[in-house]
Amino acid sequence: MVVTPDPIEVSTSERGHDEEKKGVTRGNSRDVVTSLEARVSRLDSNLGTLGEQIDDLDGRYDGLETEDAKIYNGIKDVLGELEADLRREIESLHLEIGKVRDLFQRKLTNVLLRVDEIGGDFALYKRAVATGVTTTITIETKKVEVPKPKTFNGT
Repeated sequence: MVVTPDPIEVSTSERGHDEEKKGVTRGNSRDVVTSLEARVSRLDSNLGTLGEQIDDLDGRYDGLETEDAKIYNGIKDVLGELEADLRREIESLHLEIGKVRDLFQRKLTNVLLRVDEIGGDFALYKRAVATGVTTTITIETKKVEVPKPKTFNGT
């Protein structure tokens, strides 16, 4: 035996409501479709504009990448030149320091030699004082004879 489900009962108020809507729904559907078509058209237009703006931004980005590479290479070149200049300056400074060191060494050697000479003279003076030897230097004055002038007789 087959069991059949009970039919669903629909009230008369619901039926009338659906029947009234059918005509209105078709008219509204056309308005909705027209409205959606207008929106889709505007969206399509906006997407086209947005695509152009994206292409423009992409071009600008590429330009900025190129500028960035140029700036980077420029800075790298300038830093390389500065490094070379600094290396030359440092080498020059090392040479100057070497010259000053050599000059100072020569002057110091001369001073040390002079101190040794003075030390030797000082040792001689000490020995002389210790032994009681005194030296006196006498300066002889010589008289030079100058002829006397003759007396003036007048004219």
